[in-house]
Amino acid sequence: MTLQVLKPKVSIDTVLYRFDFSSLLQPGEYLIQTAGPPASPDKGLVIWSGADDSSSPLVVTAALAAGPNPTVVELTVSGGLAGNIYKLAAFASTSANRRYSVAGYVPVVNESI
Repeated sequence: MTLQVLKPKVSIDTVLYRFDFSSLLQPGEYLIQTAGPPASPDKGLVIWSGADDSSSPLVVTAALAAGPNPTVVELTVSGGLAGNIYKLAAFASTSANRRYSVAGYVPVVNESI
């Protein structure tokens, strides 16, 4: 799994994170399908540090970036408990029948920094 640095998000904001898979792909290979992070430990969305967020869970939706032969998965992230750090991962299948993931850590804060 490749790690990517992600900017902190304010708990009340919705943020678009772009996960770039281009360094993992062979020449001519591109992404054909994506899946958002399943909500289970070590499978894409997990509280890395902090408290139970059941009152304000992090919500994630996934999509391939627009355009021919995409190499980026976009995760739209909302919610989350301020003070928590979440580990997010984007998963994608490729035109060469491979499956890759790229992850990052998202700190959630109370106000803009």
